[in-house]
Amino acid sequence: MKKIQLTLALAAMVAASTFAFAFKPAAVVHKPFLVEWVRTGTTANPDNNTWVQQSSGTCEAADDICKADFPSGYNPNAHTYNQNVANATILQDQGFVPAP
Repeated sequence: MKKIQLTLALAAMVAASTFAFAFKPAAVVHKPFLVEWVRTGTTANPDNNTWVQQSSGTCEAADDICKADFPSGYNPNAHTYNQNVANATILQDQGFVPAP
């Protein structure tokens, strides 16, 4: 009888330690810090793909994104317009901020 109790106790300990290490909590997903950028242009070239980090400025009419948030560390000037659209949280569509 003692042998059965010892075997059951040992099996319970093995099972408990296996469950303790087998199940991990779900990884916490942190949203990246977002930085606001505006697309600058001119009346002659309103669909220029030049971006500056700022949150001010009035958007003039154009076909492309005017203001967007990008993840911290992302530089929209180093990417194509289509890549920027895919990575942006669009704040204001269709326009440009006149270049200073």
